[in-house]
Amino acid sequence: MEMADRIKSRRLALGYTQEELAEKVGLQKSAIAKYENGRVENMKRSMIEKMSQVLECSPAYLMGWAGAISDELKKTADRTLLYIQVLESYGYKITLREASVDIFEKKSNTNFTVPRKTFMSMIQRCHKDITWNLEKFLSEISTTEEDPLIDAAHERTDIKVTDEMKKYDDDIMDDENF
Repeated sequence: MEMADRIKSRRLALGYTQEELAEKVGLQKSAIAKYENGRVENMKRSMIEKMSQVLECSPAYLMGWAGAISDELKKTADRTLLYIQVLESYGYKITLREASVDIFEKKSNTNFTVPRKTFMSMIQRCHKDITWNLEKFLSEISTTEEDPLIDAAHERTDIKVTDEMKKYDDDIMDDENF
């Protein structure tokens, strides 16, 4: 399936006429007909983006790359959207741009713009932290569930233990007030 076929398929799936699609992306009906007939070989990147938004699909799908995107990239995209939802639930408005990310803090009515690469690195660090914390938490739970009692101390192996030291340890263990 070529890009022309994918454009037409998505347009029909959404129930748009060529005129309606043309109006939504800011083109003439004849331009949409040319796209759908494959008479336009080099579509501008900005038009691919606009077309994918209106047709509710990814630019990669329109370009025919959707099958080539690795599972890891899909996971990263899903993770990014999840973190954006979490941040927005805490009062931030996140707007992803091509090279930057706009962050609006509602509480203080403040705007920040950071490079997209920096924002994505932060998300990666958050994921690693959450994963590490969850693994630690689950490890603590399994240890607690398996062995709810504290293990007794073992005899020291780093020094030679004398009888006097053993007696002292026994006295402490037998002391009811300790």
